[in-house]
Amino acid sequence: MCGRYFLEEEELRSVLELIRKRYQGTSELELMKLGEIVPSEIAPVVTAQGCRLMRWGFARPNSKGLIINARAETVSEKPMFAQCMRAQRLVVPAAGYYEWLKRQKDDKIKYAISRAAGPIYMAGLWRQEPDQKLPSFVILTTGAAPQLGHIHDRMPLLLGQDQLRAWLSDGVTAREILRDAQGGADVAATSVEQGEDGR
Repeated sequence: MCGRYFLEEEELRSVLELIRKRYQGTSELELMKLGEIVPSEIAPVVTAQGCRLMRWGFARPNSKGLIINARAETVSEKPMFAQCMRAQRLVVPAAGYYEWLKRQKDDKIKYAISRAAGPIYMAGLWRQEPDQKLPSFVILTTGAAPQLGHIHDRMPLLLGQDQLRAWLSDGVTAREILRDAQGGADVAATSVEQGEDGR
């Protein structure tokens, strides 16, 4: 699962420069979030057409809440995601993401999960929601890497830099990436300080 992730200016400078140039002077740029990103917020993504701003989360059919993740194993079959998988794939760049280890009823440990060097690239899908100026996106998830399984059994589907172009523009290779999806072998978890609510 991926319920929060984080962006750092230093690691994603090139993406942010393109975003600022594309949206210069717009209200959308003023709403862009950096630091800790939560569902419904506007964040930078990369599509086959370039860097864009999108809102995190698809609206549920009953309009109650958001769908923020999609399972890589079934995304090509689910009506909500199948068309997006065919033609509207994207990459969500981040410094890392957060996950919580539940120990007891109200006791959680917050972990920041990242690569030792450089950003992570999460596979995602996007669509245009009715009555929304900006498109929305979801992050694909897969089974957790062995070193993270004790924290959560799911994690974002992480792409290598050599997979980014194919994921965005080559449908055949994108399906192969889904078929062979595995947790990131080069990510590690670090415990971080929590607030009173455990987050």
